[in-house]
Amino acid sequence: MGHRTDESDADRSRRSGGIIPAVHLIVWGLLVAWLLLGVPRYSQMFADFGIEVSSTSMLAIQLADFATVFWPVLLAGLIALAVVSYVIDDGLARAGSVLFRSAWLLLGVTLPLITTAVTYLALERNLATLIENFS
Repeated sequence: MGHRTDESDADRSRRSGGIIPAVHLIVWGLLVAWLLLGVPRYSQMFADFGIEVSSTSMLAIQLADFATVFWPVLLAGLIALAVVSYVIDDGLARAGSVLFRSAWLLLGVTLPLITTAVTYLALERNLATLIENFS
């Protein structure tokens, strides 16, 4: 009978090296898509009805305006994010640090999710005000 060796955590961790960068890219890509496609619809609606928006909504609209003008820069930024995320994740995987890889995953996911949620809720609050005014 042959000798069976258990695969180390570091080996398993290295094999899954592309998952965290892919998750980062997807979540940040969704934020960019929200800024390019979602926010401008709200902005146009508010402009059409002459609604004064909250400062948080105005920030979301300004971010969307920035994204619309500088989308090639954002695209390049997403590509750079994927490369940097892969390099960092690979280094953490080689070091065998599950804790730091988990922290890296959370760091890369939390900011875009919070940004998307805050801007969405602010815009929805203004939309609710618009609906109340016309009810």
